[in-house]
Amino acid sequence: MLAIKRIVAALSGFAAWAATIALLAGVTLNFVNVIGRYAFNAPISWAEETMLFLMIGGVFLSAGVVAWESSHIRVEILVDLLPRRGRTGARTLAHFAEAATAIVLVVVTVPVVYKLYTFKQMAEAAEIPVWIPQAAIPLGFALLALVAALRMVSVFGNHDNSRSGEDGS
Repeated sequence: MLAIKRIVAALSGFAAWAATIALLAGVTLNFVNVIGRYAFNAPISWAEETMLFLMIGGVFLSAGVVAWESSHIRVEILVDLLPRRGRTGARTLAHFAEAATAIVLVVVTVPVVYKLYTFKQMAEAAEIPVWIPQAAIPLGFALLALVAALRMVSVFGNHDNSRSGEDGS
């Protein structure tokens, strides 16, 4: 189990790094485009589309990272009122629902990305293959599913199930 946690931590770290780079690149591109547009009357024609792709990548790659760091929004007031077994059951059910939803989204999005790849669809302004930024969607959900499955298994090893120890680490 420790080896799996290390792999997920490494994947999460890489996804966080990639999402950070994507968002910083988007902000930088936006700044350069504003300067070009207003100072030199020469906007970058592909900037808007590229910033959209960078934002998509950053957001979806971050989904698994947020789950791994347990920094997503949750309302646990009712769960905290339950006895220990009830808390374990509720958290397991929540992790199962999270993993199942993420798996369904991976199954649905992978064929779309594959079709974009096989059709060689290009972005109009940015002139990049559309499958590249769209691939962040199933990748992000795959990491989210992996984290949720790991958390679901970890709940059983953590009998206290307090928020600080929910991740089983």
